[in-house]
Amino acid sequence: MPSIQGIVWRGIKPVVKPWMMSRFCKGNLPSFSWTAWKKLSRDFWYSLDHHLIQPGENLAAEEIQNRHVLQNIITRVDLENAWAASPATILFIWRQLQLKQPKTIVEMGSGVSTRLFSFFAKQQELKGRDVPRIYSFDHDEHWLHLTENRLKECGLNQFVKLTYAPLSPFTWNGHPDTCYEIPSGILIELDRSIDFFMIDGPPKDVGRSGTLPRLSNHLASGARIFLDDARRPGEIAAVDLWMNEYSGFMSQVRGRPTIRGMIDFQWQLA
Repeated sequence: MPSIQGIVWRGIKPVVKPWMMSRFCKGNLPSFSWTAWKKLSRDFWYSLDHHLIQPGENLAAEEIQNRHVLQNIITRVDLENAWAASPATILFIWRQLQLKQPKTIVEMGSGVSTRLFSFFAKQQELKGRDVPRIYSFDHDEHWLHLTENRLKECGLNQFVKLTYAPLSPFTWNGHPDTCYEIPSGILIELDRSIDFFMIDGPPKDVGRSGTLPRLSNHLASGARIFLDDARRPGEIAAVDLWMNEYSGFMSQVRGRPTIRGMIDFQWQLA
């Protein structure tokens, strides 16, 4: 006998799936409120992955490979790498770059996203627009070297400042934590200018709760913050902690249904 869940999916799938697939291909991902995101069950995610998210990720990969301006810098290996940003995430971030036109981009954790940001900077230069400053921090020197080599192969290394940032103890508002150790000279350069902040590190075993506090004093009013891997308990706990500590600064907190999940929100100064 079919389950109630199966009956529901059969009823709504013919309407919902075409709409969702179109959104995935355009990088215009639907969203959940933060309150709803925290309550989504494992069974719900399993069903959503099977019926909508994985097909959407597959279509996003096909879009990048065959029709998108990114096809020359994002390879099939990138799209199949479980550790890299997912195809839907790549298209979502690319769309946000076009919409927000950021002037200072910072990312924690380098890789495919570094190429994406650098390619955006190159496109801005070719169009005669302001070229954003890009800062990328990583605690893994070997991985940082690989990222630099790929940037050079694509002719994009001149657009980004790659920085080795070892992990170190860090306390914020009484919370003991671990995060990237960012050189003071770069913090002075940044001042309060960051308007696009991508968090895709440190790794899971370290946790990412210290990333926003580490650079909170350097965020511009109206900055957009993006946290990848946001379906994991550690990332959900980190956002809850931030909401408690920075409730007056965080607005429009939304969850995006990619294969690993994305949380994005706006930082608003008084």
